[in-house]
Amino acid sequence: MDIQQNRPVKNMMYANTHLQQLDHHLFAVGFAAQMLHKYFYNDDRNNLSKAAFIAGCFHDIGKLDPSFQTWVIKPKNKNYQAEDGQHIDEAKFSFEKHPRHNEISALIVQCITDSAKIINTRCKKAVKHAVYWHHAKPFRPKTQDNFSSYGKI
Repeated sequence: MDIQQNRPVKNMMYANTHLQQLDHHLFAVGFAAQMLHKYFYNDDRNNLSKAAFIAGCFHDIGKLDPSFQTWVIKPKNKNYQAEDGQHIDEAKFSFEKHPRHNEISALIVQCITDSAKIINTRCKKAVKHAVYWHHAKPFRPKTQDNFSSYGKI
C-alpha cells in the first residue's frame, strides 16, 4: 500500500507528501486500529474494535480539503518541517482562519454518524473522539472562534 509515486496523478487524493493514496492510508490505519484493539483487549462485546476500524478509516478524511490536496502535490522546500497535522506552509494561510484536517474529519464523521442506526451511541462517541483527537488541539488566539463546534468548522 505504501508504493511511492514519482508524480501526482490527476484527480487522485493523497494522504501525505509521499503521495500515498488517501483511500489506501485510511483503510490501512482502520485495519491496524481494529487488529490492535482485538489484540490488546480480546473482548469485543461492545463492538469497540469495529469502532476502532471506523475511526481509523475516517481519521484523515478531512484531507479531502482542497487546500490540503493543493499543498500535498506542489513541490516543497526541502528544509520545511511540517508540524503535527499542519499542512500549509504559506505565510498567507493561517489555521486561525481555517480548520485543520482532523477538525474537518470530525465534522464529516458527525454528519455521517448522526443518522446511522447500526452504530450504537457508545461507538459513535468513541469514533468521534478518536477522529478529532488524533492530533492535539491547535493553539489559536482566544479572540478567534476556534472552530469549537461542528457548525463553526
